[in-house]
Amino acid sequence: MNLDDLTRRVSRSFALTLSALPAKQRGAVALTYLIARFADTLADAGKLKLEERLQFLAAWKDAFLQLKPELWKPLANVGSFSESEAYLLLEGRNILSEFSKLSLSQIDAGQEVLKTLVAGMEWDLKNFSSAFDQSATPKFGVKDPQTFDWYCYSIAGCVGAYWVKIFKLPISLESLAVAYGKGLQRINIIRDVKSDWNRKRVYLPDSELQKLNLVGAEFWKKAEWKIFLKNYIAETKKLLFYGANFCDSIPYFSFKLRWASAMPLKIGLATLNKIALIQDGGTEAKISRREVKKLAISTLCSVILGRKFSNENLYQDGR
Repeated sequence: MNLDDLTRRVSRSFALTLSALPAKQRGAVALTYLIARFADTLADAGKLKLEERLQFLAAWKDAFLQLKPELWKPLANVGSFSESEAYLLLEGRNILSEFSKLSLSQIDAGQEVLKTLVAGMEWDLKNFSSAFDQSATPKFGVKDPQTFDWYCYSIAGCVGAYWVKIFKLPISLESLAVAYGKGLQRINIIRDVKSDWNRKRVYLPDSELQKLNLVGAEFWKKAEWKIFLKNYIAETKKLLFYGANFCDSIPYFSFKLRWASAMPLKIGLATLNKIALIQDGGTEAKISRREVKKLAISTLCSVILGRKFSNENLYQDGR
């Protein structure tokens, strides 16, 4: 198995980030990412039934937690998945075998974050089980801000804690990194409101939406949506400000790590600013490859020149 080639097939953007990471941790981060991506593919891709997804996900979790590749029985048919997804699924045992060869500290950090990520995926499948019924109406499945915050942690905030552990950063930075991850997940959720609705899912906290009477189909077209969106963006930018402070706290000479850590911040802020202008569900708020390239260059310049990401006047409100 060629780890670099597999990572590029699965995600070009992550492969770019991976190439910038310190060599000592690069393989561990790649393998942990691939295990998580493998689990996400089982949970969210192809044409598997709900029961099958849960069974395969449980088997995959057992295999990486017990470090026993033989516990994973490859899918008999991967024809319903995309080419890159199928390629990944066929490499399951090889990925697990390479993961088991990492250092104990790298394995422990990887297993800890993977356990949390898979728990979030399992909750998602069970909570939105009706999404597999084509005749069902979309479900407002996140009841309150506390559940929403937990979900953002389980899907992305926990990755911040992993980042601190795997790169041996001061433990005092963990809370900043967790907040950063949750902020990034909030961006994904608000950007994908329409597409998630088409998948019969609403991840935004139901209690907050109901306060503004944002219920029913196309709730994002109501006038009250602008109020919700402004408050949501402002809260998300506060979390990204913690992320900016996290990036600033990475030692100056760790150029590659600072760049890789700051790129999601730059892309996230650019996405939020587009969403604020669109104000109708965010489906057009995608950052183009050309924009990503410009952001990559500007981020690199900031890293080399020692500029503070927290000094940028982009975190104050939703405008």
